[in-house]
Amino acid sequence: MAKQMKLGCPVPYFPPAELVGFGAQMYEQQGLDFILNGDQLNLAIPRSICTPDIVPAVTLDFDLDLWMEGFLISAMAAAATTSLGIAQCCDAVRRPASLLAQQLLTMDHLTKGRFFLCIGAGEQKQFSPYGLERRKPFLHVQESMRVMRRLVTSPEPINYDGPIWTLRNAIMRLMPYEQSRPPKVCVLGGPGKAVELAETAIREGDCDGFATWMPPAGDPEWWNTTIARLRKAAVDGDRDPDDLNFVCMMTCLIYANDDEREFFEQNMAMRFHAALETPGAGATWERWGPTKNPLGDDYFYARDFVPMDWTREETLRIAKQVPPAMVSKSKLLGNPASVAEQIIEYVGEPGTTHLLLGNFADILRSGDWADASEQRNLVGETLSVVRNRTSAILS
Repeated sequence: MAKQMKLGCPVPYFPPAELVGFGAQMYEQQGLDFILNGDQLNLAIPRSICTPDIVPAVTLDFDLDLWMEGFLISAMAAAATTSLGIAQCCDAVRRPASLLAQQLLTMDHLTKGRFFLCIGAGEQKQFSPYGLERRKPFLHVQESMRVMRRLVTSPEPINYDGPIWTLRNAIMRLMPYEQSRPPKVCVLGGPGKAVELAETAIREGDCDGFATWMPPAGDPEWWNTTIARLRKAAVDGDRDPDDLNFVCMMTCLIYANDDEREFFEQNMAMRFHAALETPGAGATWERWGPTKNPLGDDYFYARDFVPMDWTREETLRIAKQVPPAMVSKSKLLGNPASVAEQIIEYVGEPGTTHLLLGNFADILRSGDWADASEQRNLVGETLSVVRNRTSAILS
């Protein structure tokens, strides 16, 4: 864990739109360092089971798929704050590289240098339902970073021939807010191709770090080994490894009382999600335990899953085959002190620069403001413990 590790949370993504600015201001006032926004059209839970008996938050007419557009949310959060870091996730396929470069620079100016981008291969659920093709997604990531870095660092016309994009006298006169410090772009993904891509891009100067979700992507040893590997790539490319971002995004289920543990472990949405969210279903489950993933060894969330296609009957059939204990393998489950200790296993070594805490318990509550307030307090308490413990480790 780097000395300047920053702590953050997701910002509200659903109407009313005023919640975005309010939430960002609240986080800034509470001392958080950054927020991170997703780039989604729907959530990774089948709509067929988004009913009050399984996902209590929908009781008050709340819809899990009320996603507002990510870059606009980031802009709203930027306008409402003065020091809070703003991070945005997106894929490299649905937007051409030139548009991404313009959006990156625009956010850099709106935030006065507080913005960075995490770019990944995308998820099928944002593509096929909307008539889009997810073709060669990792090549798109590689190409987009190369094109973006050229456009955001040169006011002169750019010519480029690549397997995806061809540029002829392409200009982007909008330069970074601080011209000597282009806004950072990190690869977003899991083990395998994404890490290999980040390693090459860091060495070549097109990428500034790596972001991933834990614990599905790997255990603490994998995370710290990956950081060491990517830092070495920076050195090999004659770059300062301390200038890279390593974003550890933790999926959690935080509760106030230990007697709630069984409620979370038994929840059908969380049991289905445990089977689903693994980068490679079979390999990850072999690491987690002796049981077989009911989705099969060859099922890949990003490539195969579309939540609108799953019937309630089929979703529950899969969920019932997931041992409840697997919920605590796929997410950090516990009270604030317990979850904080689990987080520290990941960030207790030098390397992590940004820690994001996402609490899935939000959607398993009633959805009223009292519950929402309690969840914010639990998240804040967890992050406070993490900050104090990691400071003690470094001192």
